Order: sequence, then C-alpha cells, then structure tokens
Amino acid sequence: METLRTAQRPMIILGRGAIQRPDGAGVLAAAWAVARAANALREDWHGFNLMHHFGGQVGALELGFVPAPGGLDAGAMIGGGVDALWLLGADSFDAAAIPPETFVVYQGHHGDRGAARADVILPGAAYTEKDATYVNTEGRAQRGWLAVHAPGEAREDWRIIRAAGEALGVRLPFDDAVQLRDSMIAYAPQLDGRFTRAGCGDVTGPAGDPTAMEDAPFALPIAQYHLADVIARASIVMTECAQIYADPPQLQAAE
Repeated sequence: METLRTAQRPMIILGRGAIQRPDGAGVLAAAWAVARAANALREDWHGFNLMHHFGGQVGALELGFVPAPGGLDAGAMIGGGVDALWLLGADSFDAAAIPPETFVVYQGHHGDRGAARADVILPGAAYTEKDATYVNTEGRAQRGWLAVHAPGEAREDWRIIRAAGEALGVRLPFDDAVQLRDSMIAYAPQLDGRFTRAGCGDVTGPAGDPTAMEDAPFALPIAQYHLADVIARASIVMTECAQIYADPPQLQAAE
C-alpha cells in the first residue's frame, strides 16, 4: 500500500470477473476504497480502472448502453424475454441458451457462437475495415482508420443499422460517418477527448459495502486465454497456441 501512496500516478485495475461473484458489490467498493486511500482519485488523475471481458464495452457504457427502467438485462433477453434479438458482434456467451422461438439477427465479423444461432446474418466490417471511435480501459477515446475495405457484402456497422432503420420505418438522423460522429459527441462529449482523460475529484464511489467482501479466492473468468474472443478463435495460430498450452506435459513428452 505504501508503494501506491508514494506513486506519482497510482493506478488500480480491477478485473470484471472479480465483481461477478455474489459479493461483487463489496469487492468493487473495497477496490474503490483502496484507490481513494492511495490518492488515485483526484482532480488531475483518475487511477481507477475496470478491465472488461469484451472489447467495445467501455465505449458502449459511455453511451449509456444499459437497461432502461423496466428494461431487460442480457441474461433476461438471452433467456427468452424477447421475441427478437439483435446480436451486434456478440459471440462470447452461450448462444445455444437462446430459445428456438426467439428470432435472432447476428451482425458482426468472424462470427462463431452468435452467428451459428442466428436466423439472419448481416456481415459487418472488422476494426481494420472501418473508421471508428474506440474507448480503452481508462476511458480514453481514440480514433481508428480504415486500412483495407471489407470483403464481399460486408458493410460498416453504422450503414447496416441505418439501412435496417429505413426498412423498419425508423429514420436515423445521419447519412454518413461524420454526421454520426457529430451526433455521438453531442450526446457524449467525452468521446471527443482525443486520448485525453479527465481527473476524478470528489466523485461518489460505488454503493457497495467494502466489509461485505468474502474470503473466497478469486477465480479466472477466462478458461482459455488464447481463445478469449471471436477473432482469436478464428485464428489458426491462436488455436495452435491453445492446444500447446492446454497440456504442457504432453508437449514435453512429445519433444
């Protein structure tokens, strides 16, 4: 703790798996209390970070992608709480759990679990195939630029969503990526930070009770590191790595 207190830029990184336990609220509150005690939460510095399981979640949270009052969370939607489910690049969950009567649209690239369950597949562009805004773990907005055009019938996600809106009678207020970005920044100005990050100051912390954290050991939420996301699972190299490191004694015996 003394090392954190004397650091110029002390930082706490809490894995999301740690707060998915029954005492998750207490774990989150305890980690926040450590950051506060280490002077990691101040006007010129925000040293508390949450490491999410999937890329894109931080940006979605910045835009308020959470259930509205009376809305359903992911578990409820996957469990059959909706008639139709639109999966936007959603693969890292048990798609087989979606009831057969739910109509599923999958939009994304390198699709595996979600695409396998889908009734309709809309091919989207990968991150190398589109201009986009990304938000890293620290909440810093950054831009990415198209390096190569998407193959075949794949399109940028915003184009697919806008076309779907037209088909469903919903006129979305943008005609190109620039208008979309302007609308996005007007809604969430922090996404125009260009890799800057605001300090924390006197921000109210999580509502959990730090003393409610249990003594149970933490468990890794990712069973296979080399196959943790859809792009890795589509990679021959990463598949080989997973096979090698899944059973090291067997590899040594072969050598």
